[in-house]
Amino acid sequence: WLLANQHDAEFSQRWPFQRTANVALLRDKLLLKYDVYSIAPYSSGHPELEIPYSELSGILKPAYLP
Repeated sequence: WLLANQHDAEFSQRWPFQRTANVALLRDKLLLKYDVYSIAPYSSGHPELEIPYSELSGILKPAYLP
């Protein structure tokens, strides 16, 4: 998300990563939704991180995978 939105290391220091309770298990990916000001300034809106299940091998229990 940082690279896709062209954010640098200074951005990461000002807006450190945080956990979110807004998680959705979709057909082909995990979706993490964040509130405004949680990991980015207001101008970034509501950030969403999409992680394909293929990248979660060994992290997510197989029972939760499609």
